[in-house]
Amino acid sequence: MEQILPVDKNFNSAQALYIGKATDVTDTTVAAGKTRIIRISAITDCRIWAYKETKEGDGLNMPEGTIEYFGIPEGYILEIEGSANVMG
Repeated sequence: MEQILPVDKNFNSAQALYIGKATDVTDTTVAAGKTRIIRISAITDCRIWAYKETKEGDGLNMPEGTIEYFGIPEGYILEIEGSANVMG
């Protein structure tokens, strides 16, 4: 399994992410690969969905300026309505 979180000297997961490739996106969908943690920073007010086959509900509301971290399981689609910076 690919290591997602850094570890401390005792090999316990540290609550931090390595800095990776980040991309500004607007009104897009992204197919998730391996199970991973992503960071989303809302550039504008956004709605966020993660789903396997069918989008349901009104989506997660992320007001402009909000930064959150999420796990996106393998095989899921991440959909962002609005503009955000995505890393992961």
